[in-house]
Amino acid sequence: MSFLDHWVNYKERFVRNKKFILPDYLIVTDEESKKLAARIFNKKQTKLIKIINPYLENIKKNFYKKKITIVKNNFIFFS
Repeated sequence: MSFLDHWVNYKERFVRNKKFILPDYLIVTDEESKKLAARIFNKKQTKLIKIINPYLENIKKNFYKKKITIVKNNFIFFS
């Protein structure tokens, strides 16, 4: 099992000693990374699992609670 944490170098991550080795499962946290992984990897070789990233969900939840103030010169303040 492997967790794909960003959208670059998918294939290169699984090359060891010039041999391509895939885990049974690849875990992603968003639809875009799932589509990218599906295009790159053969579904017969590995299964894709999409999960919610609790860290990012917490950031989003707290972001929407913030008061946003826009002042002169287009500065944005979060409080």
